[in-house]
Amino acid sequence: MLKQKIKWTLAKNADPAMSAPEIILLLPGTVIKENPVRAVIRITDPDTGMVYYVKRDTPRSFLKKVGRFFCSKSKQEFLASLYLRKNHIPVIRYEALGESFSASYLISKEIKGYCSAAQFWYSNPPDNLRQRFISALTALLLTLNQKKILHPDFHLGNLMCDPLYPESLLLPDPYGIRKVWFRNVTKYNSIIITNLAAELSADAGRSLLQATGADPALWDILLQKNADMVQAQWERRKKQILTGNSKFSRTEILDGITYHIRNTRWFAHTEFAPQQYTKVVMPHEQAAAIWLDSFRKEMLYDVKGHPKAWSFSDKETALYYDYQI
Repeated sequence: MLKQKIKWTLAKNADPAMSAPEIILLLPGTVIKENPVRAVIRITDPDTGMVYYVKRDTPRSFLKKVGRFFCSKSKQEFLASLYLRKNHIPVIRYEALGESFSASYLISKEIKGYCSAAQFWYSNPPDNLRQRFISALTALLLTLNQKKILHPDFHLGNLMCDPLYPESLLLPDPYGIRKVWFRNVTKYNSIIITNLAAELSADAGRSLLQATGADPALWDILLQKNADMVQAQWERRKKQILTGNSKFSRTEILDGITYHIRNTRWFAHTEFAPQQYTKVVMPHEQAAAIWLDSFRKEMLYDVKGHPKAWSFSDKETALYYDYQI
């Protein structure tokens, strides 16, 4: 994977079965997520079968590389994880931190049986499991708020849980989480509660906020803030959606017909067979407008009745629904 001199810091009580970090980095891996400065790579050790995740941070500019040399993003995340664990907050355990001039690395072991809280919540689990998740989330938020620990990007995609035991929570990305003294942390931490808005009544949402030590009025304030953000970003989002290849949907060509197929609410691909859905033929412009508006509504937590796919060819344009129109 690389050849460079790296300074390693190992976690206390590191797993003795874990391979040496410099060996892990030499193994082939699969990129799970990537942007210009950070990649998440899944690596399986063929000798032990142990699965690791490596977060690789590679600042581009010389100045950022110099700044990273003194305190890298990976080191800040490593220290944040240690701080949260010290405060008995469930967070990912990093087994090793690696630093060089050009890059830094975080290595963690695979967390088996967990999924994103978005996948759990949005996949319609039984009510009793949902309630167990809500109780655990309420307790976690109460702890964060009481200790004045701010999570700068707390949403369902930045939380993990065991879908069979959803009270088992885990923060997978502690970067930026920190204690603050003179800010109202609930304005940030409470965003995750409004992520539940499609399945909760306003009264239930306000009650949850109150149970976490937040002002119940934040329910309406944060939903309006989300609506304002959706409006401000809509032109860019429309372009993303219309490509048919983004987190919102994917493109397939079946029997010469192009289909844009909706992803799940947690942005995973779904299987699609046209014959299993109700097909509604309409003018192309009308279909495009309904298709786009369905994603806008979903971002505003109106999630019912949206088309699952949009097809178009030289002959016709159609939308596909999983119920009778």
